[in-house]
Amino acid sequence: DDGWRLFGERLERARADVDEALERDPGCLLALRARLTIDMGQSAPPQTKAAHFAAVAKTDPPYVDGYLAYFESIMPKWAGGDGSAMW
Repeated sequence: DDGWRLFGERLERARADVDEALERDPGCLLALRARLTIDMGQSAPPQTKAAHFAAVAKTDPPYVDGYLAYFESIMPKWAGGDGSAMW
């Protein structure tokens, strides 16, 4: 239980750091991409994941890592549905 608690605390700290980075530079691809990873760890709802992906795609449409991160985040093992990965 302590391991999961610590994991959750670190995800919250990471989210706060990423939010701060995006306040300073809303177009920072590394921070935008990091939000997708944090979303997986926090089992964010599909709408949140989609909104965060949209921010990546709008900032730099050919940024392949953003697409891969989003695709991974909607897989069933990360709380996506069976048909989530089918666009």
